Amino acid sequence: MLEALLARIRWRSLDRALAAGADPSSSATLAQRARHLTRPSTQASLAESVRGVIEAAGQPPAMPSSRIPPSRPEVPAARGDLERIASLLASDGPVYAEGLARLELLLTDGAGPLYSPDYPQALSSELDRITLALGTREEDVRHARARA
Repeated sequence: MLEALLARIRWRSLDRALAAGADPSSSATLAQRARHLTRPSTQASLAESVRGVIEAAGQPPAMPSSRIPPSRPEVPAARGDLERIASLLASDGPVYAEGLARLELLLTDGAGPLYSPDYPQALSSELDRITLALGTREEDVRHARARA
């Protein structure tokens, strides 16, 4: 019970640790966060967020808002990678907490490559790392890109 509360409070630092490759079994709080990330409901929510990013990048700029819009030049260029990640999360296949943590951080970092056009190719590179960390083999990523 305490671990669940701590995992909710410290989610960002736990996600950073998981994204960096920390072993979820190394602490009860990391294990709790990994369990949360790998739940089907969390995966479905992340997949929906990825689809929302794709949709938002294709829309005209909204009226002034506190919401940070996704990078208009970067997201369309990475659309195929984003769609593959959303599909992977929606499938019944297993995925690793490391990749889910990386994705959560990407989606919530308003200064990161998903939202900032200042770092060309950074989004594509991070999406490759996320795909691999989710458990997809590197040759599968290359093969999928060659077909796209």
